[in-house]
Amino acid sequence: MSSIARSIIQKLFTTRYFPVRKTSYRYYPAPVKRFYRSVHVSESDGRYEISLDKRKLKTPSGTLLQLPNEALAAAIATEWDLQQKIIQRHNMHLTALCNTAIDNPCHQNHENIVDGMLQYLSSDTLCFRSNDPPSLAELQKEKWDPLLKWFENRYHVKINISEDVSTNPVPDETLYQLRKHLLSYSHWCLIGINFTAENLKSLILTLAVINHVIDVEKAVELSRLETVFQIQNWGSVEWAHNVDEAQLKARVAAGVLFTYLNEGSSDLIQKDASKKIQMLVK
Repeated sequence: MSSIARSIIQKLFTTRYFPVRKTSYRYYPAPVKRFYRSVHVSESDGRYEISLDKRKLKTPSGTLLQLPNEALAAAIATEWDLQQKIIQRHNMHLTALCNTAIDNPCHQNHENIVDGMLQYLSSDTLCFRSNDPPSLAELQKEKWDPLLKWFENRYHVKINISEDVSTNPVPDETLYQLRKHLLSYSHWCLIGINFTAENLKSLILTLAVINHVIDVEKAVELSRLETVFQIQNWGSVEWAHNVDEAQLKARVAAGVLFTYLNEGSSDLIQKDASKKIQMLVK
């Protein structure tokens, strides 16, 4: 080996390398500006489509957004028409629910969705109580027990109440009766019911809203009962709690409206659907 080669190899093994500190950056997607002037609804082979100017609306997978009835199409069109300079997709809950129903990203069939919802019963908000402090336990009994009684009478089932989430099994007969009832809904309705139950963390509250026993505002209030109790006693984080409540109301209202608009609702008046969606996004 030549002296030159030896010198180069020695330098390679003796040179001290200092690691280069890399700076990490978090990249956020650029906001999407409104690129259309008008929104239209058109009918094609018994299905309804949405056009943004001359572009037909598609789902994230690229499938043409075709809706089962005109009322739902009017609601989706209104949701897009109400967008301002920036498209707020995270607040377009009805459009997102339609995308889920069409694309089915989790590959769920009718039975899968129902079985998933029945799992909420084992941890339903209304089934678990706190005995400390006693004033909270009394409040839960006062506010939640009437709905539990309605639920048991309406579906001819038995619901257990517990203070420990790990020791509150749901009776098999209860699961059987509710499964039979939920399977009577269409696939699109189940998408809306499931979305509502996920946000309320309660299948009992969800079915109470769907059956017009309580309204959306009351359902959200009951689902946040413990949070509201803590706020009244310890105070709230400025803005944060109000924003959380408003967002929850919007999501629940969207889930309920989506369900109603898919219950054979082709006879609903388009103007009425437009008013409802305007109320949701305000």
